[in-house]
Amino acid sequence: MRPAQTGSFLHRPPQRTLPSRRLQPLGVACWAWLAFMGCGNNKADSAADGSPPVDDGAGDDGIGAGGTGDDGTGSGSDDGSSGTGSDDGGSGSGGGTDGVHPYFTRVYNDVLAYGDLRTTATLNLTAGADGLTGTVSYTETVVASETTICNSTLNVVRVASDPDCTDCEWGFTFFLEPDTNTRTDGCVFASPTTSFGLGDGGYLGTLAKRAEGPASTRNVVTLGTRNATLEYVAEHTLYAEDVEGSVLVDHWEPSTGAVAGVDFTSVAVGSHLWETCTIPESRAGETTTGPPTGGTEVNDSIDCSLGPGLVDVWEGEVGAGQLLSAAVDHSGDDSIMWLVDPKGCLLEVIDDSVACSDDRVLCPAISHTAGQDGTYRVVVGPLYCLNTNLNYFFDGSIL
Repeated sequence: MRPAQTGSFLHRPPQRTLPSRRLQPLGVACWAWLAFMGCGNNKADSAADGSPPVDDGAGDDGIGAGGTGDDGTGSGSDDGSSGTGSDDGGSGSGGGTDGVHPYFTRVYNDVLAYGDLRTTATLNLTAGADGLTGTVSYTETVVASETTICNSTLNVVRVASDPDCTDCEWGFTFFLEPDTNTRTDGCVFASPTTSFGLGDGGYLGTLAKRAEGPASTRNVVTLGTRNATLEYVAEHTLYAEDVEGSVLVDHWEPSTGAVAGVDFTSVAVGSHLWETCTIPESRAGETTTGPPTGGTEVNDSIDCSLGPGLVDVWEGEVGAGQLLSAAVDHSGDDSIMWLVDPKGCLLEVIDDSVACSDDRVLCPAISHTAGQDGTYRVVVGPLYCLNTNLNYFFDGSIL
């Protein structure tokens, strides 16, 4: 996931998780789409660490200017070394690569798609009339298993005077940005209450001091999150005095501006990567099942130690009228795929569509003609978990 971004998806209200809606399998025989998905070839002989596998005498999905060679004769692998295809007339060098795709970017790795997620922000800031500096220590924990899946340091950036805080002695807006040296996989920034809008378009953080506050309080300093319509979704009090000057809340030091060791916690529920919407026909587009064309496979994996729930998120820029195609191939487990539009609305849930390369289970595959410009999400996860990891190949194109 590119680092989590601040402009693509609006914050979603809590909602129930949708049951998977299966599209009807197409009943396409494996040999009929061999050139697209490599049906007859078990990709398990590829080396996940990039080292060449044992030569099994077959060129596995070599991709190049001459086309895609599936089940070709000769030596080859899925790790980027050469393969020669003969069955469909294509040949090229390289097959599956490790996480690099020409059309899609994996922006989130092993994040929680739905379910209760506790987010915690610990402040280490300096706040005052001159602005705001410092960091926020941020974590996300799966409530059901009490497993922390994300640890990150967030830097305060883009601090600006707040012209909309008309009753303030001083006020500022700000954004947070993950520190590239400390951010780990697993952060989805599900609640603007603790991420101050990071990952949710339309939100920003606020810092303010007011001479008078609610319930006859004085000299009130707050840190909060506000949306585009100037409504506060959260406002934390750092400091407040009563009418006699006695300190009621003491998380901010007036002489130094220090805010240290203060924790804010929020539990996000429902789905964290999409919302259910009524989508106007003009931007809904058209969706069918089927293997993608012109795509390039990359190999990846998803942690199954917590059971189904953790997912990978792939994103691609699509223009209205363009065809987005995506498919997942795997061996041994079963996968599911969600398609999300640029507004964050769930377009489709895809489970069994076409045969997988091992011929034992069906894999998800989809083609969608976009009804609008923007960033589309393809979310991949396990339908169930039999092994420690779901190892999969992601294949797709935008044409």
